[in-house]
Amino acid sequence: MVTNDDFQSEILYEPLEGVERLENYRPGGYRPIQVGDHLHDRYQIIHKLGHGSYSTTWLARDEQNNNYVAVKICTGNSNPREIDILSILTHPCDPAVKSPGKTTVPSIVDTFTIHSPNSNYAYYVTVPARASFSGVKDGS
Repeated sequence: MVTNDDFQSEILYEPLEGVERLENYRPGGYRPIQVGDHLHDRYQIIHKLGHGSYSTTWLARDEQNNNYVAVKICTGNSNPREIDILSILTHPCDPAVKSPGKTTVPSIVDTFTIHSPNSNYAYYVTVPARASFSGVKDGS
């Protein structure tokens, strides 16, 4: 007869290359999202595009405008000023000022925050890009 005592009680987690670490899904960390989730009564999650130190990015279908968008979901402990910085890069206050970021940074088309018991998560929606910032940097 085999008992539970015969098995090792610790589960060994082997992280996959190119995938965020599971232990980062904690208060202040990543926001759990699944394909099929609906966000902000408007965006249906279709596919994961990637992750970084302070966010995950998902392809979604904007059910209001009937097009595809990228939804970046910041971690609970990310810098909330990132959205302000990206907005300034793509929409400078002075229209006479040429902004080099305007052609390289996708414009933000929507922002919202979802409050949960674990953290407040900032979301911003852009037109899907062809490459990530890190991919463009590494390829330059």
